[in-house]
Amino acid sequence: MITIVSIQHSPNSGRGKTALNDNFIIERTQSGAGDARIDSLIAQNQLIGNGVGSGGFFCIFSTIVATVGASVRSNEQALDGAEATKEAAIESEAEFSGVNLDSEAAALIEFQQAYQASARVLSTARELFQTLIDVV
Repeated sequence: MITIVSIQHSPNSGRGKTALNDNFIIERTQSGAGDARIDSLIAQNQLIGNGVGSGGFFCIFSTIVATVGASVRSNEQALDGAEATKEAAIESEAEFSGVNLDSEAAALIEFQQAYQASARVLSTARELFQTLIDVV
């Protein structure tokens, strides 16, 4: 089993990037295979920083989850605002075009009641004339 003991980055390279003059020291591991040393190092990195100042795996993951959650919530709020603006625009367009379904339905009911009243008046007039004709 071969383990990389250390990686030294040159000062001119960017954070986490390799450069032409980087030094890699590779040695044979001193412990036996299966000693779980790698597992314990990974577990330590879950909580502590990796020397770059960005925190451990858990901290980085928590930051990503919080950032994504905040972005999702922000987009949901933007969607709600856009839908409200859309509804207001539809109502405004309906008012401008002169077609408002609520007022049209109310007018239709009003005309229906007026028609029924006129039909009753005509029915009463017909009965009245029929009675007069029958009397004469």
